Amino acid sequence: MVHCLVNPCSISKCPGDKKATCIADCCGGCNALWFGVDGREAKCNEKPACPNGQEKVQCLKDPCQGATCPAYPKATCVSNNCGSCKAQWYKADGTPVNCIKSLPCSPRQTQVKCLKDPCQGATCPACPTAKCVSNYCGGCHALWYKADGTPANCAKSSPCPPGQDEVQCKKDPCEGATCPAYPTAKCVSNYCGGCNALWYKVDGTSASCAKSSPCPPGQDEVHCTIDPCEGATCPAYPEAICISNYCGGCNALWYKADGTPVNCTKSSPCPPGQEEVECTIDPCEGATCPAHPTAKCVSNYCGGCNALWYKADGTAVDCTKSSPCPPGQDEVHCTIDPCESATCPAYPDATCVSNYCGGCNALWYKADGTSVNCTKSSPCPPGQDEVECAIDPCESATCPAYPDATCVSNYCGGCNALWYKADGTSVNCTKSSPCPPGQDEVECAIDPCESATCSAYPDATCVSNYCGGCNTLWYKADGTSVNCTKSSPCPPGQDEVECAIDPCEEATCAAYPEATCVSKYCGGCNALWYKADGTAVDCTKSSPCPPGQDKVECAIDPCEEATCPAYPDAECVSNYCGGCNAEWVTSSGEEVECDTTY
Repeated sequence: MVHCLVNPCSISKCPGDKKATCIADCCGGCNALWFGVDGREAKCNEKPACPNGQEKVQCLKDPCQGATCPAYPKATCVSNNCGSCKAQWYKADGTPVNCIKSLPCSPRQTQVKCLKDPCQGATCPACPTAKCVSNYCGGCHALWYKADGTPANCAKSSPCPPGQDEVQCKKDPCEGATCPAYPTAKCVSNYCGGCNALWYKVDGTSASCAKSSPCPPGQDEVHCTIDPCEGATCPAYPEAICISNYCGGCNALWYKADGTPVNCTKSSPCPPGQEEVECTIDPCEGATCPAHPTAKCVSNYCGGCNALWYKADGTAVDCTKSSPCPPGQDEVHCTIDPCESATCPAYPDATCVSNYCGGCNALWYKADGTSVNCTKSSPCPPGQDEVECAIDPCESATCPAYPDATCVSNYCGGCNALWYKADGTSVNCTKSSPCPPGQDEVECAIDPCESATCSAYPDATCVSNYCGGCNTLWYKADGTSVNCTKSSPCPPGQDEVECAIDPCEEATCAAYPEATCVSKYCGGCNALWYKADGTAVDCTKSSPCPPGQDKVECAIDPCEEATCPAYPDAECVSNYCGGCNAEWVTSSGEEVECDTTY
């Protein structure tokens, strides 16, 4: 027997049997022996079994980790992984508690006392993960809430389609299930008609896990003890990407970044007769290409340490800088860039290009590449000298007659401010009186149109008029003036009526489909129709042609290309009776013959 510093039972536990009894055994060591209520040795290493119908699940973390019990802060947390990962709380005497604080009652409800906790033994079939909250307001109620705090409806409706019953499975169908064809697919357990493991891609579309052979016919997929790409290299293309291939063998296939396959067998990159040499430094290091400064250098080791130069399109260039100057002109060396302080007064937006042929020259070009002469010639006509002004003539100039005009400074013969409309035509800014003789233009404290209305024509536009007073003039969209005094629009003997719907709302004009409908409320709800020129039309569709003449269809409007030399101001009217005819009418309505002159 050995002497134990502490009782072995005080530091030992039996998680497999909570009712087991510990007996200290100090023979040959400090051992804690556990026995069940039947006197047999307890199975302390076995986890307690779950109740019938519940399987143990694997939890990613201990359910009690970070869990709290607001209603019973002194309660003890016990992890439970039967059916789900739950944190269960118990009082010191071992009775379970409900950690969610119950809600206070409204003034109209009395809080009652219940013989037991309403949540004790309560379940929520439709939302098994919902939390139960005991409520004692007006009765003993078990209220259920989702994790986000929203109430849960525990009346469980079948999640399965008609004809399929929801079954109970001994274990989660996804437990141990794999998807060879889509290893990254997500498994979703389905209990409709059986214990099914359904697989879905990241985008939510279903995946078929039956892995078909990735190999072509005649090649079997083999199993390799190690990944073929492990330790493989590609000397010819060190930056190539290795893809393992198991078709007919353990193969390492290599591809460029764009997906094209490469041959990793490193053969000599040099043509026959030239050996590949090793250079102490990269041939391109410090190399320049004076003739083509933007060319790209490519190191070449065939027969020597060579720096080859190529344009952006891949064509080779000769970096030997030949003279860029024409015969008879030598390229000179300038101490400063000719363009450094050069200006082009005649074309300020021109681009300067330095030229060293025969001197230090600054050449100027427009954006389109054409050369310009920067010597600024006088912009003034003969007889007028260009003057210098102390300030820009447009700086404080105004144009009262045309406030929207643009000012252009002119220095010919003086400091002039010229004004132009948006279309480039010049304007006279001297503001003459806009009023007729006998009426003076007055100044008004506020704009006459500011609060003015036109009851007779609500859509009319107001124009302020200051001739003889602060007046408001009203105009239609076509510029015709209107009288805003709203009087009855109906003739004597006809009252203006109110209609339930707009008379034009469902009206049609069969005889003149392009006519415009105008609602008329005089004596009834009337839909009147008018042509584009404002003449009224009869919508009763009858033939517009006289007897013996049929109305014809024309490919183009007869008036489209017609002219009337004899009456240039006459208006053309298309006539389709018996042919495609263009008839001409004067402003007074008189029909004229266009081939007749007087």
